[in-house]
Amino acid sequence: MSTQTISPSDFTTKIACTVKPGSKILNSTLGANKVTETHLPNPFNISVKKDQNFPIFYFSFNVYIDANNTSPLTFMVNKSSTEFCLEYDHSEETPDYVYEYTITASYNCNTLAVNDQITLYLMDTDPITSSGKKTTVQPST
Repeated sequence: MSTQTISPSDFTTKIACTVKPGSKILNSTLGANKVTETHLPNPFNISVKKDQNFPIFYFSFNVYIDANNTSPLTFMVNKSSTEFCLEYDHSEETPDYVYEYTITASYNCNTLAVNDQITLYLMDTDPITSSGKKTTVQPST
């Protein structure tokens, strides 16, 4: 994915989400996906599905977050509903341990459709650091 600069002001609407912490993992075992003060790994295991009968989209994805994080995780969308962001305030030190969080949410939107591409970011708000991954909206089954 090409580098792109984003900021918290790009994401204007909060989306209610469920945040479930999973396993506590030794950060150094993640190899290239290790969380550092300058690198946040991309969201992974991304699923974005559109309800067959309504303009509702269901999100599910995983992220690695510092196990010592105490800031809230906030899921947001930009004005065009093509970029989504999970933001939090990551400490400036490389963590020893991370949690693998599973994030789920539903989003009501009339402008997105099946096969549209969206970008999902994980963003540290201070200092602003981000990583993102493009994905395609799938039909629900």
